[in-house]
Amino acid sequence: MSLAEVQCHLDKEGASDLVIDLIMNTTSDRVFQESILLAIALLEGGNTTIQRSFFCRLTEDKKSEKFFRVFYDRMKLAQLEIKATVTVNTSDLGNRKRDDDAPDKEVPIRKKAKDSAVMVTEEAREQLLEASSATKKAFNSYRREADPEDHFSAADGTPSTGDKSQEDGEMSFIIVIMQPILRFLQLLCENHNRDLQNFLRCQNNKNNYNLVCETLQFLDCICGSTTGGLGLLGLYINEKNVALINQTVESLTEYCQGPCHENQNCIATHESNGIDIIIALILNDINPLGKKRMDLVLELKNNASKLLLAIMESRHDSENAERILYNMRPKELVSPFSPTKNQNCTHKSPHTGIGR
Repeated sequence: MSLAEVQCHLDKEGASDLVIDLIMNTTSDRVFQESILLAIALLEGGNTTIQRSFFCRLTEDKKSEKFFRVFYDRMKLAQLEIKATVTVNTSDLGNRKRDDDAPDKEVPIRKKAKDSAVMVTEEAREQLLEASSATKKAFNSYRREADPEDHFSAADGTPSTGDKSQEDGEMSFIIVIMQPILRFLQLLCENHNRDLQNFLRCQNNKNNYNLVCETLQFLDCICGSTTGGLGLLGLYINEKNVALINQTVESLTEYCQGPCHENQNCIATHESNGIDIIIALILNDINPLGKKRMDLVLELKNNASKLLLAIMESRHDSENAERILYNMRPKELVSPFSPTKNQNCTHKSPHTGIGR
């Protein structure tokens, strides 16, 4: 049997309905994660039969509003987690810089008085961080007692290591789970499925959950622009989260390919300035990651370029193209890839007469 045949057989036995029910009703992170992975396996390869099953069930079931609420809440929670982590990390960086820059010589009395006021602020900050850490540990302890399976690592199925993993730069489960979620949403829209592309944006229920906008908000958040750091992408994009950022960009691309003009406009005109984020990914240096893994940086820039093209694809107006050209010149689109081209030229054989 081919993969598509196995997928369709499982669908006939109710696998798609099972996935939807589990996503809407489970309270366990582990069960939720496995449900998403099963959904991905069913949709892998762009199986239109499975897509139709999901669409029919979600449009016919009056309770489907809850399905989209689950993903909406997960995205919001992940954004809050990222913001909290970034705040702590940038604060720590600032403290280390102040410690390094501190002069050894004596300072005037008035300056000492000023520094003492700063020290009070630092003490208050430390107390807040300690209180936050204690609250987090208590909450984690409560969750372990409520559901031992809830502390489940998305990477290898082992129990979560809590604060230690975050100190090592690892992302928490709240953020990690976003990668399979976004892959699932991408596969729902595979093959330019117009019905599901529009459905992710507007369900026509009493409460509407725009997952297209929320995905863009998530990209906005993980790239650090909510902290005013679009020009400092290297502080936020690293080897730990670049795969998740790539998946976010790929999902946004699939939302509007085909094209789906409504989703194109949704991304281009959103208040988070989605085009600015995408252009920043293409034009800005992403260091120190670029110094160690230029292949990952180029992959991200390539995906961001595809998203930019998808936003302009098959338009009958120049509105989105004008927005893009307002923020960048055409030559700038080529410049981020020029170092790689030059690097390749220098490695050509001297016998060919090409390169140096």
